Amino acid sequence: MPSRISRLVPQTYVRALNAAIARALAPLAIELPQSLPDWADEHFYLSPESSGVQGPWVTQAPQRGVMLLICNDDIREITIKKCARIGFTKILMAAIAYYTAHKPRNIVIYQPTDSDADEFVKDEINPMLRDVGALRSRMRGNPEVQGKGNTLAEKVFDSSILHIRGGKSARAYRRLTKDIVIYDELDGFDRDIEGTGDPVTLGDKRVTSSPFKKSIRGSTPEDAATSIIQATLDTARLVFEWHFACVHCAAFVCFKWGHLHWDDRDAEPYGACAKCGGIWHYTDLRELNQGGRWQTPPAASDQAEADELVHYVDADGQIRDGADMLIDAPLHVGLAMWSGWSPFITWRELRDEFLQAKNSQLKLKAFVNTRLGECWTEGERPGWESLHARREHYPTDIEHRIGAVTIGADVQDDRFEWQLTGWSAGEESWSLGYGRLFVKTNTPDAFDELYKVLNRPVRIGTRSIMPAVVAIDSGHKSDEVYRICRKNPRVFIPVKGSSDARAPAVKFPRKRGQSHRTYLTIVGVSQIKSLVYGRLLLDEGDGRYHWPVADDHGNEYFQQLVSEEKRTRYVKGHPSVEWWKPAGVGNEVLDCNVYAYAALRIALDYLGADLAPVAPPTPAPVDPAKAWHKRKDTSPWLRGR
Repeated sequence: MPSRISRLVPQTYVRALNAAIARALAPLAIELPQSLPDWADEHFYLSPESSGVQGPWVTQAPQRGVMLLICNDDIREITIKKCARIGFTKILMAAIAYYTAHKPRNIVIYQPTDSDADEFVKDEINPMLRDVGALRSRMRGNPEVQGKGNTLAEKVFDSSILHIRGGKSARAYRRLTKDIVIYDELDGFDRDIEGTGDPVTLGDKRVTSSPFKKSIRGSTPEDAATSIIQATLDTARLVFEWHFACVHCAAFVCFKWGHLHWDDRDAEPYGACAKCGGIWHYTDLRELNQGGRWQTPPAASDQAEADELVHYVDADGQIRDGADMLIDAPLHVGLAMWSGWSPFITWRELRDEFLQAKNSQLKLKAFVNTRLGECWTEGERPGWESLHARREHYPTDIEHRIGAVTIGADVQDDRFEWQLTGWSAGEESWSLGYGRLFVKTNTPDAFDELYKVLNRPVRIGTRSIMPAVVAIDSGHKSDEVYRICRKNPRVFIPVKGSSDARAPAVKFPRKRGQSHRTYLTIVGVSQIKSLVYGRLLLDEGDGRYHWPVADDHGNEYFQQLVSEEKRTRYVKGHPSVEWWKPAGVGNEVLDCNVYAYAALRIALDYLGADLAPVAPPTPAPVDPAKAWHKRKDTSPWLRGR
């Protein structure tokens, strides 16, 4: 029988009252404690917007140890130097959900910039709020409707608040009191936040007063000299790497890139156990991972002693020493991850990607950073004498090898200088000449003369080739550079060097600028100089530089080509990469080569050029009868007939 109250009060009100009471009592409910990986396997979900495969989360064996360390309350700082395609972002998302729905903590997560933070919310946070039921039920209001408590910068839950911020401004690190601070892609942050200090120091102050303080830092590393994640990892008490359990001898072995072998390009790569010599194949990966563990590398040459000095993470997330004794968890631990144990990329794919990248400085750098999870270290500066000694007489078929010609030009007060470069397949470069025009450049006539010189076909053997792109430095005499570029705007491109050492090689605009009406392109000179220096060391293959035996390629040309040196200087205690040259030494040849390569990137990436070789013309068919009469032969036996 319905109660008297239920008959007097509409059922919608009763249901709303019951829901409000249940919601109010929810924080008092006692939930059986779970670890992060166990909770994620039960509740976490991979949303289609940001996952290759949609569906319930399943923790991979290597991921379990990482997640156990994250949810260990005794560990205050976790630094993770990682590669790409390892599932790290999803681990962070599962951790945010865990510390919101299961073990409520106030969290702030920093992305490198505000736009990164906004995209992170749209691609990761909002789909997670929609698809993870345990999290959705804790959120105040409708998770799919923007409003108070649900904005791009803030998500409010019953017992906690999540803030998402870009880490570029000092203001983003103020007026927050949190339990957990997370940094995603830390090497993408500025090293000094508006002159107030490094991002980790600023962000960690947000959790100073929390009894459960935790700082989680993760990033794919970049340059060794300026890497924040590497500098942070170096301060960790213990640094763990993933060790396979060998399928042959059951020993724990750290599998590195150098342990991956292949007999030839078509054969399947394989690994080898450092202890028993047994061979592993990619098909063994699941078994290798199932018995594996996160372990510190041996610290001594004697193996017996080394085994005693290692530490490892056990199945419960506790840290044990080589004698299997539990130790107190350090306040700061680190992990180093690379793609070799990832189930998301095969060893064959790794090998093939390396072979494609090994002759390109930029591609190799990306491979080292994103696949090996290691910092990039620049090679040494080549000596000009060795480069001068490599000058050569070009082969007769050079005219058919070259697919495109570009020019990089520099403007000085008393002259113009330019590099004329032909490019063949694999971005192999052939210097076709280095020019100088001595003239006062403060008059329009001087620039008109430069335009005439550069806007004409280049003769290579029997071929005449028009330059695909002429890149002219517009940092000096900008208005005159813009004026001549407007005469032929899709070939003559003004360029301007970026002061950001991490700027991409070229940033080509979608349309002409309103004021100068040209395709003004920003050039990452630091990136291109690194690439050029790396390619100067190549003796063969893709990317190699060639120079002719010619007067315009004398000693001074090569001295200027390697005139600069990459150095790291410290500004207010923070590392900054810069290119340095001695006073009184010219660097115009290097600059012109940088602009010539920037012109190539514009031509290939934006204007549809290609470097395919040009087939020589097919000779017209000859009538044998006519050929006999035209033939001039001095053979004695023919003269006597």
